[in-house]
Amino acid sequence: MVTVHDKDNGPARTHRHHDRRLRSAQLKDRCEIQLMLFNGFRAGDVVNLQVEHIDFDGMELRCTRGKGGRDDVLPMGETVATSLTDYLEYNGITSGYIFTGPKGRMTIQAVWKA
Repeated sequence: MVTVHDKDNGPARTHRHHDRRLRSAQLKDRCEIQLMLFNGFRAGDVVNLQVEHIDFDGMELRCTRGKGGRDDVLPMGETVATSLTDYLEYNGITSGYIFTGPKGRMTIQAVWKA
């Protein structure tokens, strides 16, 4: 739990929603980095990934509009599958873009900030 400190009076209050946002951001960053590191995704591939592109049973990811504008099917390792499952379940995401920002689909620049 995150405690917000008042400069003059010490701990003021605890914010559980800050904990939830921090945990969500940590899961999101971990997924993005693992997709790039273990699956060779580029930042653009990460922002275009949708729930419908993931086959957990077949352990595959469909990379749409990748390099050269083509679609690729890539094997998904257990580490990436676990991270994606944790992130999707934690955030209640069941369809559409996986990584979103305040205004909808996440930008490539936001991926590089992770």
